Amino acid sequence: MRRLQGFFLGVACCVALSLFVRLADVRAQAPNPAGPPIIATGTIAILVDGRPIAAEPTINLAAGTGIVWSVFDNPAQSRVDITGSLNTVLAATLDQVHNNPFFCNSTNGTSSYTCKLQNRALAAYQLGQTFELLTDAPCNQNCQVNIDTVGPRNIWSRDGLTAAIFPAGIPVWIWYDGKTMRLL
Repeated sequence: MRRLQGFFLGVACCVALSLFVRLADVRAQAPNPAGPPIIATGTIAILVDGRPIAAEPTINLAAGTGIVWSVFDNPAQSRVDITGSLNTVLAATLDQVHNNPFFCNSTNGTSSYTCKLQNRALAAYQLGQTFELLTDAPCNQNCQVNIDTVGPRNIWSRDGLTAAIFPAGIPVWIWYDGKTMRLL
């Protein structure tokens, strides 16, 4: 099977079958509102931006997470037009990523930091998650963070054995080790 390199935003992981079109002597399953069912025979040429990629009797459009396919019959051009788009509820856009989705700003004046993520609420802490934490109070040992009220977690140094110490007003990166938060 040939790959369509760079076809749609560099997405290579296909998750679920979105549409399956068989074009070799097969009657289409969907009704044709303009008339009798569509019957296609032979081999179809597959083009990306007008460049030939392959010629096969079967086209399988597999949707990845957050990818939506729209398929339109274009009889005026003797072709079927297929357009991919991004469902931004499931997949982040560049603007969302650059909007600091993991930025945590605590302004409660204590070393029991609390904050909310900007794009969407965190449902649970997951092993390996990273966050950028900005505080208005220093951490002089025995500090904790509670992100989106998921629950407070102690903040430790990189080794996970000694308490973290860091000043206020300077962002620090922390990560969840499965039990606590650690400085990066």
